[in-house]
Amino acid sequence: MLAHLRELAERDPLTGVYNRHYLMQELDRAFERARRGQGGGFALLYVDLDNFKFVNDSLGHLTGDRVLREVTELLRQRARRGDVLARLGGDEFAVVLHGVDEDAALAAAEGYRRQLAGYSVHHEGGSIHVGCSIGVAVLGPDVDSREDLLARADVAVQLAKRAGRNRVHLFRPEDRGDIESMSADIGWVRRIRQAIEEERFVLARQPIVRCADRAVCGHEVLVRMLDEKGATVLPGGFLPSAERFGLMADIDRWVVEHALAEMAAGAPGGGTVSINLSAQSVGDPAMLDFITAALERSRVEAQRVCFEITETVAITSMARAQALLAGLRRLGCTTALDDFGVGYSSFAYLKDLPVDRVKIDASFVRGLEGDRLKRAMVRAMNEVAHALGKETVAEGVETEGELAVLRAIGVDCAQGYLLGRPEIAAPTAPARRAGGAEG
Repeated sequence: MLAHLRELAERDPLTGVYNRHYLMQELDRAFERARRGQGGGFALLYVDLDNFKFVNDSLGHLTGDRVLREVTELLRQRARRGDVLARLGGDEFAVVLHGVDEDAALAAAEGYRRQLAGYSVHHEGGSIHVGCSIGVAVLGPDVDSREDLLARADVAVQLAKRAGRNRVHLFRPEDRGDIESMSADIGWVRRIRQAIEEERFVLARQPIVRCADRAVCGHEVLVRMLDEKGATVLPGGFLPSAERFGLMADIDRWVVEHALAEMAAGAPGGGTVSINLSAQSVGDPAMLDFITAALERSRVEAQRVCFEITETVAITSMARAQALLAGLRRLGCTTALDDFGVGYSSFAYLKDLPVDRVKIDASFVRGLEGDRLKRAMVRAMNEVAHALGKETVAEGVETEGELAVLRAIGVDCAQGYLLGRPEIAAPTAPARRAGGAEG
């Protein structure tokens, strides 16, 4: 009985490997042996799965649990004698390597990465690749605690993800500055991941109106996070960390699913609903398939949905932006270029982007009525967009004077605090695939 209870206390119930509690005890034992000069060096690998959140969202938690069990078996197959494999929680694992130096730790980490590099989830004729990023921290004279070693491995895996995922990063002395500069961000990363798992995001809707008569022609959905006490966190609080550590695509998928769910449930307001896509989503080859499946699940008409990407994203990822926007239009969705005018040579590439709507950046609208240069620039943007058959929307309208100038210039639509502040809607659960389970 005691052995059984000990097993329950030390093992992860889903995968059968050791849990975080046991891992911390193992690190204590390793540090004690190192202090006595026994056992040689040791290292910690922090293994974070890539694309697992997409699997969970697309195929449901039952499939997600199956993936975790299969990944665990692959890691077990790769483990050397003496390696201690543990699941930290969610899609994060750790491996304690005994009797290794830096080179051996890197070689072992690369072996684990290759072991998962070819793993994919197959479903309904398609597949989703699930690889991993690995952070490596090796015991050295300047490592004074298990928490220090774990923090280094954590920073290293975040740097691996920032560098493009599916890679190994060894914590080095020059990364030390990142511990302090990234510690606040890493705290946000954990909070964001937890908020996604616990459904602690909400959507706010801001109206878009016709300049001519102020009739509402659509809404833009904007994401907000709720903290542990239920207070609203504005985007400036969490989006920078999400962008830095590769979580924006996960947040974008959450927004797509829940915005469509609200539309399917009959959310108030007419016209199209505009959804922003980040640079990470534009670069995600699976995003178009995800949106296609989400539309099918929600049964929302594609023509009611507009997807926006910023001009900066379009410039830096032109080929990917063109491919994604063209694919969205083939689905029947409308597309928009956000923050237009802030990039270099904006007009030069506008004709090459498959967008239906051009959103003039708020920096050109602010103080428009008293600035001749801004008026000339907005007029030029409006004329070029119309000549290319694209609708125009002015962002950041805050005064009656600005709206009057926009109306005189002939801008089609506007949004801003003058016309309506973002308001949080009642949350609506998205549709799930058959067989999926909510956590």
